Amino acid sequence: MRAPTNEATGTSGESEVLAQFERLGWGGVIDSRHDTGTDLYLRPRDARRYELGAVMGVQVKTGSSYFKSPQKDAEGTITGWWFAQDDREHFDYWLRHALPHVVILRDQDRNLSFWVHVTAERVVPTGKGAKILVPVSQTVGEDHNEQLSDVALTQLPTPTWDGTAWTGAVHLAPDDGVRHALITPRLIAPHPNLDLDLDLDSITGLEALAMQVLFRDDLKRLLNPMSLPAFGTENDTEQKGLSLDDAREADDWCWRATAALHLWHYRREAEELLQLVDLASTPSERSAAAVLCCVYHFNENDPDAALHVLQGALAHDDYSPVDHAWLEAQRARALLEVGRQEEAFDLAMTTQRIHREAPSDVTAAAIAGACALTSYGATGWMQGDLANLIQRSDNPASWWRSQVMSYGLSAHLSEEFRTWSEDSSIRIGGSDVAHTRLRSAALLASCAGDHDGWRGASGALAEHLLVTSSPADDPGKVAGRLTLLRHSGDSKSTGRATRHIVRTGPTMAARIAASRVNLSRSTRTSALADIELLTAAGDVLEPERADEICAWALATLEEPQAYLRRILPTFTVLYKIIDLLKAMVWTLSEDSLHNVIDYFLGQPPVTNDGTAQTLARLIHRIPASAWRESDRQRAANRSDGDASYLREAFLKVAAPAVEESRERVLQRARAGDLLIFEAIEDVRTLPSDAVNALTDRLCSNIDRLIEEAARGSYGLGGLDYGEALTVLGVWHPSSGRWGQIESLLTTPGVRGQQQSGTLLVLAVHGATLADSIKTQLLEAVSALRNRKPVQAPFDDDEDIRSLASEAFAALVDEGTRERLIRDLIGGDTDHRAAGVRIIERFGDKADSELLLALAGDANEKVRNAALRGLSRLVVGDRATAGVMTILSQVLNSGGRQSAAAVVSGLQTPSGKPAVSQLLTIATQHTSAQIRKAARESIPDL
Repeated sequence: MRAPTNEATGTSGESEVLAQFERLGWGGVIDSRHDTGTDLYLRPRDARRYELGAVMGVQVKTGSSYFKSPQKDAEGTITGWWFAQDDREHFDYWLRHALPHVVILRDQDRNLSFWVHVTAERVVPTGKGAKILVPVSQTVGEDHNEQLSDVALTQLPTPTWDGTAWTGAVHLAPDDGVRHALITPRLIAPHPNLDLDLDLDSITGLEALAMQVLFRDDLKRLLNPMSLPAFGTENDTEQKGLSLDDAREADDWCWRATAALHLWHYRREAEELLQLVDLASTPSERSAAAVLCCVYHFNENDPDAALHVLQGALAHDDYSPVDHAWLEAQRARALLEVGRQEEAFDLAMTTQRIHREAPSDVTAAAIAGACALTSYGATGWMQGDLANLIQRSDNPASWWRSQVMSYGLSAHLSEEFRTWSEDSSIRIGGSDVAHTRLRSAALLASCAGDHDGWRGASGALAEHLLVTSSPADDPGKVAGRLTLLRHSGDSKSTGRATRHIVRTGPTMAARIAASRVNLSRSTRTSALADIELLTAAGDVLEPERADEICAWALATLEEPQAYLRRILPTFTVLYKIIDLLKAMVWTLSEDSLHNVIDYFLGQPPVTNDGTAQTLARLIHRIPASAWRESDRQRAANRSDGDASYLREAFLKVAAPAVEESRERVLQRARAGDLLIFEAIEDVRTLPSDAVNALTDRLCSNIDRLIEEAARGSYGLGGLDYGEALTVLGVWHPSSGRWGQIESLLTTPGVRGQQQSGTLLVLAVHGATLADSIKTQLLEAVSALRNRKPVQAPFDDDEDIRSLASEAFAALVDEGTRERLIRDLIGGDTDHRAAGVRIIERFGDKADSELLLALAGDANEKVRNAALRGLSRLVVGDRATAGVMTILSQVLNSGGRQSAAAVVSGLQTPSGKPAVSQLLTIATQHTSAQIRKAARESIPDL
């Protein structure tokens, strides 16, 4: 008996389609027993052949008859075929079915299968029946394997986490528990309020691990019963259950991991953490151990080591799909950090699928979110898929981690408020809640592979620890906090924090932190922060270290490709390296300085204005003693080819040794070229005709400045015309234009920033002016003592009221000056600092007891002004023993700013033993500039 022709066609089509899916790695069966609208049941698998726990139904239609209703575009090209049914029975069956269904049109002749997912939106009513369009672009094959898997995966439930109680993850498979303990520990750890008598006998190793990730105090107390104060009866100090040592030797891997994390956090001992991989007995433990090793290496800014760990871990192929994705997420993160951008993007994009494949796994959502961040970061600036980033980042693990971080920031704010309000109440317990919560948030983010989340939490933790530091703290600990901030990649905060520590102390902390920077191993995250820290610490580096950095800088400028490939910079590397070299000029050896000079003198002409200005600042900073005669001649030869500012910088270098350069400076001065101020070493040496020409041009510019100010128009940057004109008037009285200065100071609308340079010159040199000039300027200067800053559209004006008081003090008699000082000392910090500077400048009536009191002022500017004033007392042989003690302590242990204030007050030539004693101490300071200034001020040296 012969079978019908259409039966052979139909069954062969079903078999061919099944074979196509099997070649894609799917499992499936043909439903030959029932004709209910489903021909095949197919099960998708991931790339490693792991079942995804989903099933998809398929209806196969084979033969040319199903391709007779094509859909065409405007150009006549077939875009698909309509599959129609005379009634809706099959379509309704597929739409109501618990399994997602696809319709496949099979073209046996071309061996092609075209498919469409049956959804309500795609089904088009035709009156009695319905139809659906099967696109020509959707074929069963490798190119559409993921799309087909996505159809099958739509049946998997996605849990709702909104409003869930904290009752633990009771339905987790054992192999998933460790991963949840590290990414979502609140689902594993016992609730802190459920059992007040918690002991180590009542919790499992997995629960303890989750508690450790949260840095719970109750676990710390149980592992170290003497680490917290005991209360009540003697039973409070009894050891219960396992001790920390027992946990370290336990058979349960989770207890070993708990102990290892505990040791790393509280004692900074990482050896046992790095050994966890060797102790793992299951794939889930091995993957968790590898992730914890990666967490450590990322904390140490060593993604290369993390890649090595992951290479070893991924040599095994026995991980569950989510654990495997977990490792791949960490690998994508590490690849991006070392500049392997395209690899990181491809891997992160592929790994994001784990959220579709395991939609009920909250850790899979966290891993997918981390990969979305990695893939977004691997694209160009603002070119990534922002919608995908936002969607994937919005997951429960991220919410819970944000809550932990919020608790930490709130605790920090409470502590700062308590300090501000001078709350002296006694509190029980010494736990730093902000510290533990922020560290937990950083650990949670890093375990999930969320690099940006880790950066944010680590940076906040470092800032918290630095804010609570003091100049008397152990330099090694403060250096560790600076290093943590640098590793987080917060370059601006790293620079600010380092400058603050260099300025106020402990200065040695900046040197220690700088010694830990390896520029050749900088990462995408840390590169700019590395340079910013070294730049801020440049003056306190060890000379040998500065020379090493200089060699790296010049080599990188010469051959930047490898560095650029690794760090993928978002900043101008040339500018940052020039700033770094500028910061180290006082620390560099003579040979290194010569290498810097040789390199930049040998470069082609610089015509870019921004580059020229940046490089000019370096040229100006290099000490005159470092320039050899041959260098000065080379500077003269190239000065004409460079853009302005750099041209003037090289001209200034050349002028002392090259007659032609000196004459060029004078020619441009006589022409009234104001840029030449950048090349003038000392305005006192200028001839009168050059002074007059520069004065005329400055007056003309001040006239224009006043006119623009009347219209509310203000320029940005450039030469301070008032300051330059005042300096010329001080040193060349016959050419002074004091009427112009008076107009600048009295015209409404002129900004304080445009007057501050004039006031500063008057504050320092005003006492030397003729009485008639003092009288002419006195009223104008006095009025500025009470004038508020000018309101401007784009930026804040400078408050010059205290500076005007200093200028006023230089123009008045001694009695008026003393009354002024009393008023200023009773004012705000700016006025107190101004009062102390006036005392320092006119020290004949200085009160050493007052200066000693102000040397302990809360404001740094006031303290430093007082220290300089005390130094002037030492020079004048009017210092008490208490003054010498204070100044010695500052030079021995203070920051750079306070030490600089002391040394600057001692630099007046003096043969007094007390001065030599203090300067000798200063020769051992961490600041190279202070050491140099002290040596140059000691006659014997």
